[in-house]
Amino acid sequence: AFLGSSMVEHPAVNRRVVGSSPTRGVPRGTSCKTALFTDRVATVTGLVNDMSDEVFVTVTPSPDHARVVLNGEVMAESDRTLLVRQSDHDFDSRYFPAADVQLDRFERSETVTFCKHRGEATYRSARFGALVVPDVAWVYEQPVPAIAEITGYVAFFDFKVEISVEAPPGM
Repeated sequence: AFLGSSMVEHPAVNRRVVGSSPTRGVPRGTSCKTALFTDRVATVTGLVNDMSDEVFVTVTPSPDHARVVLNGEVMAESDRTLLVRQSDHDFDSRYFPAADVQLDRFERSETVTFCKHRGEATYRSARFGALVVPDVAWVYEQPVPAIAEITGYVAFFDFKVEISVEAPPGM
């Protein structure tokens, strides 16, 4: 199976974060879950102090409509994406629910990476007949428990695909 058999709902948990905010760029009042990583221990916390050896991973449901296009074809489209920010990165990763991804266009590649803040990522290549675009997407089939809500979600490399995002009407 593309993602394994388990799908996890992602109820957001309200958190108050102080110090150098790992939710930088997230609109005020947005529900999010922040995982604090110090060395190898991951805990979900509501109050965080800014310490240089800590890495924060924040998972935030996005109200935006997002679309992924590759080779002129829509590969994913959703109003239910999750934004994942890791405090030691300068960007957010947008994760799409597997149900909103054209899974039949992908095949698992041999690439596997490990991040102590997220877990083991497996990669997917896109196939268009004889054309294969390697490692355009990644999946955490069993992420670390603190960010389990990304289970069943697919993220894409924005330098390999076109990702467009539109705010919902009235925002």
